[in-house]
Formats: sequence, C-alpha cells, structure tokens
Amino acid sequence: LRYTVQSGVLPQGSYEVTATRNTPENNKSNYVNTTVWTGLKGIIAHPKGSKVYGDVTLLALRMKATNGLASASRQRIRVRAKRILDSGESDNPITVIKDIWSNSIYGMDRSLDEITEETNQLEYQWADSPKFNGSFDQRGTGYDNMQRVASMTGSRVVQDGQNLHVSPDKIQSARRALFSSANIVANTLKINYTFDHEGETDGMEVEYRDPLTFDVAYAKWPYASTNPERYVLFGCTDAAYALKYAAYLWNVRVYRRKVTTFTTDLEGLLPRFGDRIGVSSVMPDWGQSGVFVRNIDANTWMVDQALNWTGSEDYILLRDEKGVPTEPILVTQGDHPQHVVFSGPIPIDPSDGYAREPTSYAFGKQYTMVRDFIVSRLSPKGDNAVEVEGHVYDKRIYLNAPEHMSLPY
Repeated sequence: LRYTVQSGVLPQGSYEVTATRNTPENNKSNYVNTTVWTGLKGIIAHPKGSKVYGDVTLLALRMKATNGLASASRQRIRVRAKRILDSGESDNPITVIKDIWSNSIYGMDRSLDEITEETNQLEYQWADSPKFNGSFDQRGTGYDNMQRVASMTGSRVVQDGQNLHVSPDKIQSARRALFSSANIVANTLKINYTFDHEGETDGMEVEYRDPLTFDVAYAKWPYASTNPERYVLFGCTDAAYALKYAAYLWNVRVYRRKVTTFTTDLEGLLPRFGDRIGVSSVMPDWGQSGVFVRNIDANTWMVDQALNWTGSEDYILLRDEKGVPTEPILVTQGDHPQHVVFSGPIPIDPSDGYAREPTSYAFGKQYTMVRDFIVSRLSPKGDNAVEVEGHVYDKRIYLNAPEHMSLPY
C-alpha cells in the first residue's frame, strides 16, 4: 500500500513521522493485524514558476531506442555549450585561469588583486594566441585545473608569496641573476646530463581535439617519426598550434639535457621560477695524462711525454700513493716540454717508479664557463642558504615553437 499525504506549508526544520493504528485489534484469522513499514519518502513541492534547481542549464531529452541504448549513451549525454565568464566570453588561457581563481561558484573565490602584474600583462599579450578550448568533466582542485590550462601554453602556475603567477617558457633576452664562485657554496655545484637509451622515442605526437566534434586528432613532429612519444594537449582544438607544440616538446627533449643544482646564500631568492640565470664556473680540460719519470731538481720533474704548453694557466693534477688526487696546481715549462716546474713545494712525495709505483698525473688547463639555465626549483636550506635547480636555456628550443614563446616580453 502507498499513500501520499499533503502536509501544507511547513517551517524549516527537522521532523519525525509516526504511524498509529486507530482500529481495535481483531483476532480473526481472515484479518490482518501486522503491518510492516518499509519506507518513507519526502517530496518538496515548489510553487509554479520558481527556479527549483538554481543557476543551472536544464535539458529536455527524448531518446528513441528501437534496439536499446548503448551503455555510453545511458551514462553520458554530450552537448556543445559555452560558459559566459564574468569578464565576457573568452578563449584566452589567462582569462580562464583568472576565472578559476576568482569565481565564487565553481572556482577558488580569490581576489583578482592577488594575481601578479606580469600575469595580467600576459592576458593582453596573448589576446590572439594561444587559445584555450577545453571541457572540465572531472572534479579537481583549483590549482590542478589552472595548471591544466597553463600546460597547453608551456607555462607553470606558481605561488609568488600570496600572489598567483603564471611563468611561461619563452625566449628571454637578458639574465635575471648570475651565480659564480663568489656566491656559490664550495663543492655544491653539480651538472647532470641526460643521455638517450636504446629504444628511445624519435619524435612527439600531440593529441588534440577537433574544434567541431571534439573527436581525438593527432599532430606529429618530426614528420618521419616512427616511434613518437604521446602527449595530450588539453584545451587545444587547433591543428597548426598542436603541430608547433609538438615541435617545441621535441626540441625540449633534444636540447634541454643539462640540469644544474647548487647552494647559494639568500641571493638565491632573487630569481623566480622560470627566470633565466647565468652560472659561471671554472672547468678543467685534462688533455694529457701519464707518469713521472725522474727528478731534475727540487721543484722540477720530468714526465713521460712532451706536454702541450699554452704559456699561461697550465695546471697539473697529481695522485698520491693512496690514489687520492690533489687540487689543480699551476705549473710552468722548464728547459724541455717534458720538464714540469712547480712554483713551490710539491704537496705530495712524488715517485719515479723505483721505490714504489710512479706518480701519475693529469695535465691541461682551466677555463671559465658561463652557461644559462632556467630556474626550475628554489628550496631554502636553513636560515641563510638556498638550493637552486635549473634546466639549461637554449634558444633552439623555441625553433618552430608556438609564436607566443618568442614574443618580446
């Protein structure tokens, strides 16, 4: 049995519903004296003409299923729709990021005053390209979704204090900072290099969406690639842009192989994520190696071969009897290219090979190298030190890349 009872207008609150028998119990066998209450369902009736569902779009659907409905059809209905942002209709990625940041309904409800001026400038500089056209169909955090938008431009969303900052990967005409032996903590500079391995991919294939049907499409760079790496470019519906982005990703793979890390003082907090910095370091070039042959005098030794002297800044590295190398030692040429003259006492006890194994050496020069990097991480180390990580900066990365990466910022 099912009954619907009208309660009339009720004030807001919590209610309890009970059922009471209003007839006497009858012990006859053909009467029912036991009732089981299986459920209670409340229905709120709204006045006609009022907005029941709030600020949403309602769709009236009529589906004809002569042979039944597919499971995908029962679970999802695809529609083409546009959301009108507070700032007006726009496909500018920065406008979309600002909407996620500030929207009070589905966004983070943050003030637009907390967005950096450089990010606001990008909104004007990217008025024509790139264009974002994506559909968010999964729940996620505000930062995750802002980063999904920024990724299709080759940018990163980072926190600059309490402010939001979008840092694009782009050509930079000048360095923002220079780090050298004067402000790099001793023995902290490291440079790693990434090598290719057997079976590595030989190109990039970018997945984008058809602008009308939103069907999956692909752009590949280089064209002759037979084993490309797949990358999903969320928000892209432009075939030409997808091809340029594939070229950019491949250039990153080919040219951005060096990674440096070093520790510095609080100067490390001056650059921001994505800034171009210079790193200056003294690099050795140990071109020749061999062993000591015999002693000439107190400060001169003969080696096993004629050395390639440059006349200035020639260095030698020695290995002691325990195999431990010395620091580079500045030396000069004697009467013969095989004669090495030390300016002062030799820091180890050299051997000519009679009493023990002869002393081995490495001979060459040192030069100062300045290489540019893009800041990828800043990590405070205690109260007075900062660890900086950077990926190598190379203009070739932006060859054939999307035009906004080459704008005069």
